[in-house]
Amino acid sequence: RWLFQHLTQTLDKRVLHMLSKADDKTLFDSFSINLNVNTLLSKEFLQFDASLHTGSRGTLLIEMQMVDIMSDFSAFLFARDFVREKGYRICLDGVTPDLLSFIDRKKMGVDLIKLNANGIFNNEAAPGRFEEDADSVKEAGQGRIILARCDNKLMIENGQKMGITMYQGHYLDTILAGINRAKNPPPP
Repeated sequence: RWLFQHLTQTLDKRVLHMLSKADDKTLFDSFSINLNVNTLLSKEFLQFDASLHTGSRGTLLIEMQMVDIMSDFSAFLFARDFVREKGYRICLDGVTPDLLSFIDRKKMGVDLIKLNANGIFNNEAAPGRFEEDADSVKEAGQGRIILARCDNKLMIENGQKMGITMYQGHYLDTILAGINRAKNPPPP
């Protein structure tokens, strides 16, 4: 665990360094970045923050892993308050349907929750389980959930039945790539 923590912090810092030096202004037009709690308290994050244009912080979503948050909750609270004060939005990442009923998004002070799709979204749940998870989604805020790891159309359809409106995953990437190829065919 400590080695993984060290490697993710090193990677976070390098990514922030590269983003703060980037000339591509489209990078700061609404994107998300997955960062470690300790990285948010580092000088590299301060340098990244200083490189942003006024008003662009509200378009950036900082994703934080549930495991990282729980390993030092007081550090998370401090980092959360620090980045929210600067205008960033926060997404709780790494949440499974089993955990969702135990999470109070509002009390944690996060804007969004990234829920990892699993068998429940593939009609593989025990009777009544889908309804329980739909209640947890409603409690967290249907417009505040991103259903991630969507590998097929059924997962999205079941997410829609729960009221989820934001999705990520290989299935969507494939569809978007097809649309992009249709709009921009390769030269003959």
